Amino acid sequence: MHVLRKTSLYRLARYAIVILCLIFLVYKVLSIDNPHIVLEHFCKASRQRFLLLVVAVALLPVNIVLESIKWQTALRNTVSLPFAKALSSVLFGYTGAFITPNSVGEYPTRALLLPEGSRTQAVAMGFVGSIVQTMVVAACGFVSLFFFVQNSDSSAIDYTKILVAMVLLLLLAVVFVSKIHSVGVFMQKSRFGFVRKIGNGLYYTTVSQLVKLITVSLLKYFAFSTQFLLILVAFGLDVAVIEAIVAVNVFYLFLTFTPLINIFEVAVRSSWAILIFGRYSVSSISIIAASTMFWVMNFCLPTFVGLFFSGKKS
Repeated sequence: MHVLRKTSLYRLARYAIVILCLIFLVYKVLSIDNPHIVLEHFCKASRQRFLLLVVAVALLPVNIVLESIKWQTALRNTVSLPFAKALSSVLFGYTGAFITPNSVGEYPTRALLLPEGSRTQAVAMGFVGSIVQTMVVAACGFVSLFFFVQNSDSSAIDYTKILVAMVLLLLLAVVFVSKIHSVGVFMQKSRFGFVRKIGNGLYYTTVSQLVKLITVSLLKYFAFSTQFLLILVAFGLDVAVIEAIVAVNVFYLFLTFTPLINIFEVAVRSSWAILIFGRYSVSSISIIAASTMFWVMNFCLPTFVGLFFSGKKS
């Protein structure tokens, strides 16, 4: 009886996530300002720019596959997860990410499709994978920020304070990953079963596992940063390749360390994009349209697809 009740609660949680996500998704689509701008750009796009958009769309499944491999790798010592199961879990996770601030609900939602008994460790390892991805973005961004500031005439932003704050966060992430076994041992001594389960997942993380997580995270970062750059170029960005790479890295650095509430994500993403890419004489309208398209393509579309995985049995 207890098992049946617990299973029913998990099923109820899945359906609740789906319903909330559908409501929020409809709201977000209806609240997008000037959606005709995107359509106008599609109609006026040259053949070359249209091809860039096609390549950007083609990179979407690449991002999802890489995230599935990363998820599978993170859970390697927690639960044996076939790739197909990892893929469906990742897609369903988008629904939880969509309705929670800073996407904190992504990993708990993914875990709902996993076997009971492995969910807590899975959530813990999901956040480990997220920290590794953040380290990759930060490492690329810090190097690029130096060159970006050197060539900037802007004095409106106190880059020093921003840099110090992000360095501190990065150091905390590095310490956590490098001392992951010690953290696991410490948490295993907790009086709370929930904390002990997390400690078990952390303790059995291997060096080869972390190396693969870093490698896949690098590949994923290259894929989605290239995707965003292609969309910007298709919408009118005209800049040298090296400058473009530097700007994209700085953009993701700032975006990653900006607290986000999903209801304002498009606005925050567009604001950073205008600030960083606006120096290359791209119109604000074009940048907003490109940012909106990227958000719809990489967040809304996978979220919609993920809704169909809510009924998958663990």
